[in-house]
Formats: sequence, structure tokens, C-alpha cells
Amino acid sequence: MKAAAQMVRRHHFAPDSQPDPAIEYTITDPVHLGRLLAAAESIWLERARAKVRHVSAGDPLAGQNAVIDPALQAVRAYATRMSAQAILRRLRLLPEGSPARALLTDVHRLHTLRGLLPYVADLVRYGYLSADLGRVS
Repeated sequence: MKAAAQMVRRHHFAPDSQPDPAIEYTITDPVHLGRLLAAAESIWLERARAKVRHVSAGDPLAGQNAVIDPALQAVRAYATRMSAQAILRRLRLLPEGSPARALLTDVHRLHTLRGLLPYVADLVRYGYLSADLGRVS
């Protein structure tokens, strides 16, 4: 909870702007997946800050209770984004075409996609993810 409170108060993060409609993103692109996690983090931080602005100054406990759920969602997105970046850093040290690199690529994709699951509706709603992006043809 301490990390969540610190992020709401101090963590000023601006994700990349909305995706460029001229670019065809894929759900397997690690850069795009990272942007999606960053967008989820930003959405939930803004929700937490909005709740802070609407809470009565006379009841700090009510304010903390109102903010905790969106703040924890932001922390979850942040933690997933940081761990995905760490996996990518390791992956880039491995030789191109090696079995280890292929396996770590799959681990990164699985980790990131699982981390994005709670945020898919918001990402579609705010235009970061198209409803048909994950459709298999």
C-alpha cells in the first residue's frame, strides 16, 4: 500500500501518445506490449488521483480507502511493466536464433499478455488497443 500511495503522490508518468492508426501493431510486438502496460498504469494512476481530488479533506481514512483500489491497479501494471523490461534486457543479451532466446521471447510474451488481461477493457475504451487486434484469422 505504501508503494501505491507514493505512486499516486509522486509518480508522474506520461505514456506514449495514442497509437498511430497508420501503423499496424501486433499483439506479439514487445515494444507495443510495453506501451500497453504503460497506458494501463497511466489510466489507473489518473483514476486514483481523481478520487483523491473528490474526497473530503476532513476524513483521511475515507480518502485512503477510496484511492487504494485504483492505486494498487497502477502498481500492478507498473510491476508487470518493469519485470517485462527486465526480461527484454536479458533476452537481448542472447544470440539471435538461439533456443534460449526463442524461449525467453515466449516467456516475455506470456508474462506481458497475462499482465495485460485485467486492463484490456480500459485499453480498448481509451483507444490504446483495438477490439480486433487479438483476433486470430
